[in-house]
Formats: sequence, C-alpha cells, structure tokens
Amino acid sequence: MELFTGKTQQESGAAIHKEIVTFVASVKGQDERIHKIACSALTHASKFGDSTYCTELVQAMPKSSRGESLKTWFVKYGALTWVKEGEEQKFRKNEKGRYDLETAYATPFYIKPETVAAPFDLEKLLKMLETVEKRAVASRKKGTLNLDVISYNRVKASLDKMAADLAPAVAVKSDNIIDIATQQQQKSA
Repeated sequence: MELFTGKTQQESGAAIHKEIVTFVASVKGQDERIHKIACSALTHASKFGDSTYCTELVQAMPKSSRGESLKTWFVKYGALTWVKEGEEQKFRKNEKGRYDLETAYATPFYIKPETVAAPFDLEKLLKMLETVEKRAVASRKKGTLNLDVISYNRVKASLDKMAADLAPAVAVKSDNIIDIATQQQQKSA
C-alpha cells in the first residue's frame, strides 16, 4: 500500500490534508480510499507524534457515515485517545497505548468483526422468571393482575414447553455428572 506521506512532517501533513480535502469533495462509497487515508494519517501520527490528520479525517466524515467506527479504529490501532477539551474534540497521544500499523493496514475500519453469540445462560432466565413470578404474585395480591384464562393457559403452555425442551439437556448433564463421579470413585479405589 502506498501511503500519503512525505519525508518531513510538513510534506506528510500536506499530502494527507490534500487527500482529506479531495475525499470530502468526492462521492460516497469510497471506503477503501478512507482506509488508505486513515492508514496514512496513523502512520504520520506514529512517525511524527502528530495526530492532527487523524482528527481531521474523523471530523471530515459525513454524519451519515461510519465516523464512530473510524474513531474506534484509530484508538484501537494507534497510541491515541479521543478527548473533548471545551468545545474541541480531537485525538491525543495515549502514553499507555502502542501503534499497531501492520494490523491497522490489514483491518479496514468499515469491516465489522464477526460477533460470537453469547452462550445461553439458564441462570439468567431462571432469575428473570423468579422476578416475573414475584411481580405477578404482588400484582395479584393488590388486585391489579389482569390475567384471564386464555393468558394463563398461554403462559403455562410456554413454561411447560420450555421445561420439556430442556429436559433432555438436563438428563444428559446429569448423566455426565454421574459418569464423572463414577470415574472419580473408580480412580480412587
């Protein structure tokens, strides 16, 4: 990747600034170009300690674009932090951070990393059901529970189905526990 940098701070800054100005005037959908400019600005910040062009690019992003993603990208791969000083918002050097230019070049800001779904947490569901039960009982005692026969039957059917669907998983889990306990007893004998 050929970056927009120069041998001196002024040359590098002028090249990046020119690209930012050109970008602002250009049409939408130029994510690759934004990434190239961002990499150039990040390299400049790493080389010269000057994050001006990182800030300028984030501020130049149209409101409808992914400016927050770009800001997050700069913080993640640069030794930078986003600060608000009075009315001004800008990047500052993060003394604890480090630049990771190689990964930054290979990781465009506009590509969202895949998210892994959190595992189902039965304990959270049980706590939620206990809370709902307490609220329903309290409402019934106050006389404010609006529960007709049809609604009651729907709630009961849903809970019965959930219990039936979870039963095999519980049985398998119980068998595993029994198997583990048996193996441990056999090892100690």
